[in-house]
Amino acid sequence: MLTLLACLTLSIGEPPPLRVFLRGGPKTHGPGQHEHALFVDEWTKLLSERGADVEGAPTFPTTEQLDRTDVLMIYAAEGASIHGLERDRFDAFRARGGGLVVLHDGVCGDDPEWFASVAGGAWKHGRAKYQEGVVDVHVTNRDHPITRGIASWRFEDEIYWDLEI
Repeated sequence: MLTLLACLTLSIGEPPPLRVFLRGGPKTHGPGQHEHALFVDEWTKLLSERGADVEGAPTFPTTEQLDRTDVLMIYAAEGASIHGLERDRFDAFRARGGGLVVLHDGVCGDDPEWFASVAGGAWKHGRAKYQEGVVDVHVTNRDHPITRGIASWRFEDEIYWDLEI
């Protein structure tokens, strides 16, 4: 009976923390835009405070870093340009079930057909479009558990559309 109790206790313990790698990059735009290094700093703190194990760098992760990663977040100019050994590491990461989150200009790269097949969409130079300005978000279902208590809001952003899919 004691062995069974010990096994049950071990099996219902806390799940391991989510392991996240934040891939940033150098700043490419004016003040307040494309703040890739600031993203790594702020999101490392944000996710760590919520129990995640977080690493980050301005370069693509090494094999060892990806081995310690459950989710790769890319927010870097031309972040979708992944080639050679980096692509091999990325493919191995995905093959073992690694997750991917791509933010803003992380969808830009030099092989949009490949990246769209991986991420669901990619910026294709000469085709994709963007607009900078005010964006209005109108919450239409305030009874849904995700949006309960949320009001509509407005913010400045740069929106991409007509991506490669």
